[in-house]
Amino acid sequence: MKKLLINGTLALALSASLVQVAQARAFVGIDAGYDSAFPKLDNGLAKESYQNFTKYSIDGWNVGLNVGGEWFFGDSGYVGLRTFLQLGYGQGYFHGVTLNIIDVNLNLDLLANFYNSGSFSVGAFLGVGAGINTAARDLAGQSIMLGLNIPIYGRAGFTFGLGEHSRVDITASLPILSYNMIGFAGGIGGMSAEDLADMFRYGIVGAYNPIRFNVGYKFIF
Repeated sequence: MKKLLINGTLALALSASLVQVAQARAFVGIDAGYDSAFPKLDNGLAKESYQNFTKYSIDGWNVGLNVGGEWFFGDSGYVGLRTFLQLGYGQGYFHGVTLNIIDVNLNLDLLANFYNSGSFSVGAFLGVGAGINTAARDLAGQSIMLGLNIPIYGRAGFTFGLGEHSRVDITASLPILSYNMIGFAGGIGGMSAEDLADMFRYGIVGAYNPIRFNVGYKFIF
């Protein structure tokens, strides 16, 4: 019993210490940039976008709104974490077809500042994200479900703190894994005639796993 009380006291003390050193702040932001992808028709490694990066790719643009929080540890503010939810829309262009792209993602980054004067900081981040997306010429209930994709990707980039309330990020998002409805059906060969007809009707070319380069602004409260 005494040991349990001691362990509990130590855990509470550690939790209190972490709360004291963590500078927690919420933010809202916007990102925009360039996409390059290649349709994927199975589940697993999202290698197609890399293999076809310079040819046959879906090239397009994206814009996203995000909301989340960041936590820097210690008074110096050199190391921290952030997590945020992002809602995005974009368009991709593939063999004369315009694809409408929607995505919802949850991201987690490790932040490290190389320089921090209090009013200006320069750093980098490394993270991971996952979510759901779909890409189709015509977005409707059936096309969203049939083209549904669960991408898992890595994130890396540079971050600049400007004053007390502003942050600018330069981000590269790199696809790692993809799990999609077409893949769950066994690929094109495993799909029903009705689903194949719907793919043609709505302009679904496959799962969308873009290599993405964005510039973003975040307002920190």
